[in-house]
Amino acid sequence: MAINHTDVTTVILVNDAEDERLVTTFVPDGDKTLGIYDVFVPIMGALCEIAPHPSTYRSDGLIEGLQGYAGAICILPVFPLRMNPPYLEYRWIVRAIARIPAYMLEQRRFGNIKFDMAVDGVPIAFGALDRLPGKSPTQ
Repeated sequence: MAINHTDVTTVILVNDAEDERLVTTFVPDGDKTLGIYDVFVPIMGALCEIAPHPSTYRSDGLIEGLQGYAGAICILPVFPLRMNPPYLEYRWIVRAIARIPAYMLEQRRFGNIKFDMAVDGVPIAFGALDRLPGKSPTQ
């Protein structure tokens, strides 16, 4: 699928200095739709996985949201792994995940997306929220 650059949205929420440092760029990924639970349940699952850890905890592996519904979220660090700051820390993941519903509401579409995360202009991660193969959207 060719990317239509009018479909690419960069989300920067300016609530505090930390928000200003993170830029999350979203791109629709195909035309699959997701039910509202297929979006919010994976987000909540990922947040529950992250919650027990400090915000500065470094992630150097897969962050995956709960897969009880048709949707699943996955975030991976850029490779090779960064040896200098900024790192993929849980604080950035939480902020990026929080931006997903805002993006979807702005687009008036709950569907598959891909996204990139950059802190201070440095790419740190990429991810996706997708409908799992063979699953129908949950209403």
